[in-house]
Order: sequence, then C-alpha cells, then structure tokens
Amino acid sequence: MSLKVAKEIIGKTQYYIMRSHERAPLSEYQKGWIEAAIDFEGSLSLFCTYQKKRPGTPEAYTAYRPVLQIGTTDPFLPQKAKDILIDGYICPWNPSKPNLSKRYNYVLSENIALKRVLSQIKLALKDTQRLLLLEVIDYSLSERLAGHGGSDLWNGNWEKLPRIKEIWAEMRLLNGGKTIE
Repeated sequence: MSLKVAKEIIGKTQYYIMRSHERAPLSEYQKGWIEAAIDFEGSLSLFCTYQKKRPGTPEAYTAYRPVLQIGTTDPFLPQKAKDILIDGYICPWNPSKPNLSKRYNYVLSENIALKRVLSQIKLALKDTQRLLLLEVIDYSLSERLAGHGGSDLWNGNWEKLPRIKEIWAEMRLLNGGKTIE
C-alpha cells in the first residue's frame, strides 16, 4: 500500500469517527432492541492491559478500554446490532476445541460512538455497568486530559487517575470477576 493510499484511508477513518456522534438518535424500536441484546447476550467491560517497558518506549504502562460486545453462535444478532448502531465491527471466533460452536461477536470500543449509544439507552440488568462506562468515557473525553481528546488515557496516564482504577475493579466484580488486591 502506498503512503498516499494509507493517508487517504486514515483521513476517511478520522472523518467517520468524528461524524459518528452526529447520527440521528435511535428510534424507540432500535433502543429496545439494543437494550435487550445487551442485557441478555451482551457485555459492557473495561478491558485492562499492561504493557511492559520496551526499547524505544518511555515507560511501562497500564491501559484501559471501554468495550461493548454482543455475541452469540447465531450471526443474526451481532449483524442486527451492527445494522442499528452502524459503528463497530463483527468478529467471528473459531474455537480451538471441537465441542464448542463458532461464535460471532459485535464489538464497539470507540469512545464517541459508545457514548452516543450508552447515553440513549437504559438497561434492566446492566445499567450500573452502563453508567460506569459513561463515566470513564466522559472522563477520557474531558478537557481535564488536555491534548489529544483523551488519548493520553491510552498512553499510560491511568495510574494518575485513581477513579478509573476504582471503576475497573467495580466493573470486574459486577461482571463476575474476582477482586484484585
């Protein structure tokens, strides 16, 4: 791929992400459909990764990323979620064990698109997780993290944000994980 083509793709991607918050609000039917899909087949998570210090990087860091996933063995549900929400992608998963079925996951992890969706819906079973993710997203997009529209959060500054760590621990418990000391 030439540099010109790569720059063109990046430009279109940035424009697409910037425009995702300008989409029309979800209809009542779409809201109900997405609410049910998330409550019964979805998950709202704050993924955590630790990056060790490598040559050429200033320091080791921990990064957190808010993610919405809707997954089943039937490709209809993830595809319908993608059709309604437009943003995100579908990721097929082929299990390594023969007794497990192929799984299809709809994944949405872009902050502006996630905020657009989560701020329009109310969940019966996972509303606490929804509110916590909205807090993380609002924090990441806030002016308090001046510079790169919140990208500083992904560059290792989470250690300076104790509330994000608290939210991560709370989300972990709400989603059935263990406590971390």
